[in-house]
Amino acid sequence: MQFSVKVRVFKVPPDYLSLRGVWDIDDSEFAPNGAIALERLEAYPDPMQTIYRDVCWQGQALIEFQDLQEMPFPQNGRFMNLGYLYCESLNALRQVVICALNGQVHAALAALRSSLEALVYHYWWRRKLFLAGDNEAFYNWLFGKERNARFAAVISDTLNDLPRPPEAVVFDELRTVYSQLCSYAHKATLDEAIATIRGGNVKEHSDYEIFYWLSMLGKTQRSMLDVAVLSSPHAVFPVDIYRKFGFNPPLGVFLDQFSGYYVGKALGESTHNAYREHFKNIENIEPLSSQMAWYEEFPDLTDEEVLATWHDEVPGEPSNSSFEDKLVRRAALMKAKVRALLWSFSYMRETPEMPDIRDLMRVLAEALSKDTEESA
Repeated sequence: MQFSVKVRVFKVPPDYLSLRGVWDIDDSEFAPNGAIALERLEAYPDPMQTIYRDVCWQGQALIEFQDLQEMPFPQNGRFMNLGYLYCESLNALRQVVICALNGQVHAALAALRSSLEALVYHYWWRRKLFLAGDNEAFYNWLFGKERNARFAAVISDTLNDLPRPPEAVVFDELRTVYSQLCSYAHKATLDEAIATIRGGNVKEHSDYEIFYWLSMLGKTQRSMLDVAVLSSPHAVFPVDIYRKFGFNPPLGVFLDQFSGYYVGKALGESTHNAYREHFKNIENIEPLSSQMAWYEEFPDLTDEEVLATWHDEVPGEPSNSSFEDKLVRRAALMKAKVRALLWSFSYMRETPEMPDIRDLMRVLAEALSKDTEESA
């Protein structure tokens, strides 16, 4: 299998993104209608332009959660495929955008339901497996040995389990937007039919049709973003991991300043600040509080110490590059490698297994007890 990843880092934060750039869409993937639709989206005035910009920031923010996909070791058994549903969600979301731009809006909205389901299931499984000794329940589903839980029950579990910042939309929006998307996987009503919304079965997009699918994409992505952020509160507390760890940071624990910027733009300043205040005011929220305290224990590295943690060649880098230039280039390479590993691990069929660490702990406990007795 081959996987492609794209990383966005910057010296100056961007104030604009495009759907083509967010999802790295090639010209070859566009039908003639698709290129025209994208040009129209870029040129629309408000309020359509505001919705379009929000959709772009949201998509980029969801992509940045690749850097928060930790891979905890179970007490025993398999563990490398735990990012599969998250990756499937992103993969489907990219196809949603391409299909909608190319005019296959009904298919796009059906795929949008799949993307939403995959992401919600991903974080549901993460919570479900957090205290489990192994991941076999997940693997039994992954390889078709057991059916997954009904999605209605998963939505209820999710909304009951997530923290509730005052500006979160997912608690009011998730069930509604999922119900709307189900129409395109089953039977759309007359008012929901894409032919009705387009204004007929003609080949060209109508303005109202573009507005409709773009709005549905925005509402769905916003709920998905809430699920991701509220499941991983670190997302609203980005840190300068390079100043603390150089280019050997703990994987899946913190968002860096680049990814954090996109999450902040997608949430909007007011909501981003509200989420931060909410989590700051929760005493000893785990694992956020302990991991942030652990981060602060590390001394800041000097510029030279940061660069010294990088041991590979950097293709095309001028020898007289500034520290900032070197940091940005190396950060992009590091993030790309880690994200490529996430995708390749997520789709592996034959994966290594952890030996049962309980046996090891028992042997160590017995040895420690024996040493204590001999000392006495």
